[in-house]
Amino acid sequence: MTILLLLAGLFVPQPAAEAATATVDLKTAGSYSVLATDAIASTGNSALSGNAGTSPGTAITGFPPGILTGSIHGGDSHATVAQADLVAAYTDAAGRVPTGTVAGDLAGRTLTAGVYKSTAALAVSTTLTLDAQNDPTAVFIFQIDAAFDTAAASSIVLANGAQASNVFWQVVGAVSLGANSAFTGTILGRAAISIGAGASFTGRALTSSGAIAMASNIFMTEPPLNLRTAGNYSVLAGTSVVNSGGTILSGFLGVSPGTGLTGFPPGLVTGSTHLGTAESAQAQLDLQSASNDALARRPTHSVANTGNSSFDGDIGVSPGTAVTGFPPGELTGTIRGGDAAAATAQVDLAAAYKDAAARPASAAISGDLAGRTLTSGVYKAAAALAISTTLTLDGQGNPNAIFIIQVDAAFNTAAGSSIILTNGAQASRVYWQIAGAVSLRAASAFTGTIIGMAAISIGAGVSYVGRALTANGAVSMSTASSTSPVPAAGDLTATTAGATLSAVTLLGTQPQFATGVSSQWSIVDARGTGAAWTLSVSATAPTSAAGTVETNERVLPVENLAIAPGAITTGPNTDAATGISAPTLALSAAPQTLIATSGPNRGTYLLTPTYSLMIPANAYRSNYAGAIDASTMNPNVTVLTFTIS
Repeated sequence: MTILLLLAGLFVPQPAAEAATATVDLKTAGSYSVLATDAIASTGNSALSGNAGTSPGTAITGFPPGILTGSIHGGDSHATVAQADLVAAYTDAAGRVPTGTVAGDLAGRTLTAGVYKSTAALAVSTTLTLDAQNDPTAVFIFQIDAAFDTAAASSIVLANGAQASNVFWQVVGAVSLGANSAFTGTILGRAAISIGAGASFTGRALTSSGAIAMASNIFMTEPPLNLRTAGNYSVLAGTSVVNSGGTILSGFLGVSPGTGLTGFPPGLVTGSTHLGTAESAQAQLDLQSASNDALARRPTHSVANTGNSSFDGDIGVSPGTAVTGFPPGELTGTIRGGDAAAATAQVDLAAAYKDAAARPASAAISGDLAGRTLTSGVYKAAAALAISTTLTLDGQGNPNAIFIIQVDAAFNTAAGSSIILTNGAQASRVYWQIAGAVSLRAASAFTGTIIGMAAISIGAGVSYVGRALTANGAVSMSTASSTSPVPAAGDLTATTAGATLSAVTLLGTQPQFATGVSSQWSIVDARGTGAAWTLSVSATAPTSAAGTVETNERVLPVENLAIAPGAITTGPNTDAATGISAPTLALSAAPQTLIATSGPNRGTYLLTPTYSLMIPANAYRSNYAGAIDASTMNPNVTVLTFTIS
């Protein structure tokens, strides 16, 4: 004899960071290319982009013929304060807890962000690569308990967004950099520093106990601007170029978006001429990127407003303190100029930037997004990006759709441009992770959260649904209106199903188990609140209906039926499936919790449960639908009621 079981589903809805390593704050010492206690001696044509100072010593020689764009501070009060800040920075770096150890020669090594400890002398004989893994906030600290040296022509290479300003060499012993080497980072020393002839230095050489000797060295506190294709042009204009006389250009000549050119001849161009072409348009984008990069390097962290701007959230600055223009600007939140809340927010911002930058790209984008429509995904731009007219973000009916735009350079929107959300797309789920400077031009309409690493400029009359957040630079705005995005209230829904269980043969000696696998279930939490939710279930007793001959129902105990939810996976744009409890459950007529969360578990969750019915050894077969001979059997059927709340 056999027993068949069919499960019918009835659904009843009810309303319902790994901490990043912090950078080392150099304070006033950060304005120095070289800072020593005893003396600084330069020979040859050294060039410094920052200050040169000694304290308590006063001897600084070799300028000229050496040159510097900063100032010379030989034993003055400025150098004394800088030395105190250097000691504090050294102590900070030395006190960090190591995340790894290094020893010997780092030649050929690639290191990711962290704090590296060397208990003996350390060297770089060829090339050391520091890989930020697309996180420009990544910090590298080297703690060296002895001497440190680099070989002639060696180099320290920054990769994948690593910044020279976030590399620190805390060295107890003497430092010697080989001739014609390329060094990167800030040396925080406690002994003499010797820099070989022709060595280039992106960073600073600072010692709190010793002298510094250098010979025809170039110091850059920041790496040079990258003009990209704009560097090929002798002249690049936006509307037109007008020449009179015998001008000779050795490079390209370009105009974009205009095409006007007069005076050639008599002027001569030995390179190519590009008037309103794709090449000159790209050069303009690259020029804008370089300009924004230069703007972003201003050593200020501030928020500056002009006009009657309005904001409905907090405004904060950290580590700076300057917030100006309120009033006349208005806000419903709080101004936090360098307080603990702003400092915590900056840490959270760094983590968010790292998260967004690390997401695998689903598509590449470039140039101008004008007229484009993008669906949910992660979009990567390796160069400067712009929106000159309208960009549409299409949620395709999914209020949980997430849009992440990763921009490795600058980003700007043109005056009067707009970003439009359609088909359920939410401003709270649009993120712009931008390595370069951001410029939102006048009267544009912007949507989403900017997670930046440089200056943000918001033009006059810009309307903004989102947030402007930068970890490294100033924010300026003029008569702007900003509204924080509020997640739209969606629904909490579940799609469930039953199953047809396997037939079993009644042996009469031991229990039998009928099993079956359901089709896929889905649970969607589109409420946006992150509140916990519960899926409960109740069941009727498995019953074989009466037949025409056998007129009595045959019923099995409801508790003999069990559901095993199994593995729960996530759909797109969904919180991790952690904190979800889904054990195997023996059913009853009263509702019981089948799946429970502790929250937040937003998005779509997928599972394919298994049903099991225990058939007792003494169970009787199902009823026949008609006459016993030549008749089908009435299966045992149970009705399941699911409630999501």
